[in-house]
Amino acid sequence: MGGRLRTVTAGRVSCALDLRGPSLVLDTACSSSLVAVHAARQSLLTGESGLAIAAGVNIIVSPQDSIAYSQGGMLSPDGRCRFGDASADGFVRSEGVGAVVLKPLPDALHDGDPVLALLLGSAVTNDGQGSGLLLKPAVSGQVQMLRDACHSAGIEPAQLDYVEAHGTGTPTGDTVELSALAEAAGGERPLCCGSVKTNIGHAEAAAGIAGLIKGADRPPRRHPRLPACVLPASAAHRRAAGRLRRHREHPAGQAGPQGLLGVSSFGLSGTNAHVFIGAFKDEREPVEQPAPTSKGACLLVLSTRSAAALRRLAASYADHLGPDGGGRTQSLRDICATAATRRDTVRTGCGPSAPRTTNWPPS
Repeated sequence: MGGRLRTVTAGRVSCALDLRGPSLVLDTACSSSLVAVHAARQSLLTGESGLAIAAGVNIIVSPQDSIAYSQGGMLSPDGRCRFGDASADGFVRSEGVGAVVLKPLPDALHDGDPVLALLLGSAVTNDGQGSGLLLKPAVSGQVQMLRDACHSAGIEPAQLDYVEAHGTGTPTGDTVELSALAEAAGGERPLCCGSVKTNIGHAEAAAGIAGLIKGADRPPRRHPRLPACVLPASAAHRRAAGRLRRHREHPAGQAGPQGLLGVSSFGLSGTNAHVFIGAFKDEREPVEQPAPTSKGACLLVLSTRSAAALRRLAASYADHLGPDGGGRTQSLRDICATAATRRDTVRTGCGPSAPRTTNWPPS
């Protein structure tokens, strides 16, 4: 019974990990996972929690929503999300799961945890009657969201370097979002932005967490016919963002006005969410990893789409692990674990079908 109820999704995680703090399932449509990040941050700030897991999950198990979106003219006919492109004609539904672990910085540093980024501030608002329609986004609501998030982070909108936009690739949604960013940023300084949806589609409830995870290392945007940048003054100031800049680093525990990255997420419910993150420069002494103690054999999993590719891959590993290869200085167990769990498993076409999943390392 419990496995089929969405309401117990968070509870299953708490039960599995024996977590005793707040355990919530939030549903604000497409902004759900970023609202979860905001709620988790608030719980940490109040001392209610010492560590928080914020996640987003989206799976498509029925055609009903897709039919409704299609009838509403919201889906791209050719299956491409084109945020910021003049040919943008709708979004593409996708599935996804993402999670981040949040912890107060002093505690993370004390415990020796790896820190990927600093969560500087966040805000959640609703459009109310700003657009006159429930399902239509409102510039006023998004502007208020950005200003509230800036206040939370203690920064000015003009200090932003980059915004990971909600960016569905719909004419209405993109126009409202770009207009709101331009109004909130003000001034003449260009503000680059992009959207992970051009790479993975619209993961809906998991869209916000996908944008947040992308923030640390932004890949080039697909379909870059026109620049996906917000220019506070006019379109004449736009500059191409095909190769997006990495945000600059700050010393440990500091977040200055440079290298600031914002992430936006909007829901059909009218609920808007925005978070600010900053790069983190780890100045701690690196911890030397102990050498593996296992003396047993390790299984190297090789998976390709053809026999010829399989031979080439095997030869590449042989060179890497040979006397003159760099693999001699690495853990063989780590190399085998990476090959088994970090590469897609495909059918080789030269023997029995390989399993779709591999349990490695063994428990």
